[in-house]
Amino acid sequence: MKVYPKIPRYDHPVVPEELFEAPDLSVIEKFDGSAFRFTLYDKRYAEWYPDQVATAADGDGALVFGTRKAIRGSHRDPLAEIDGALHRAVRCLRDGIDATALRTLHDEYDGPLIVYRRYSESASGLDPEGESRKLNRPLT
Repeated sequence: MKVYPKIPRYDHPVVPEELFEAPDLSVIEKFDGSAFRFTLYDKRYAEWYPDQVATAADGDGALVFGTRKAIRGSHRDPLAEIDGALHRAVRCLRDGIDATALRTLHDEYDGPLIVYRRYSESASGLDPEGESRKLNRPLT
């Protein structure tokens, strides 16, 4: 998975307006918290994944996750082998991610997607409502 840069709030002066004109970018919200990312390992696109992702996946359908700079494992890994700070996020992957919907998006975009999120220490792990604020800008 790609390492992504630190992301300032959307209206920060260092964010060029051209960023929002990219045809393959959909900005929905910016979350406060720690960096977290995941991707669904889809064997149909095996050649697209770096070796580290394929190794962590250990097969089709795994949700491979990581922090900003490191692959940390798969949602199939025992919690005892995962850093405790990530347990809530991994539970969210196990219980709240629709792999069928991700596969549909892979088809729509002709390749696998990486979901970048901000991790929260809230009960749900990934908290799109309680600790985030929606962007106050129209999306196209």
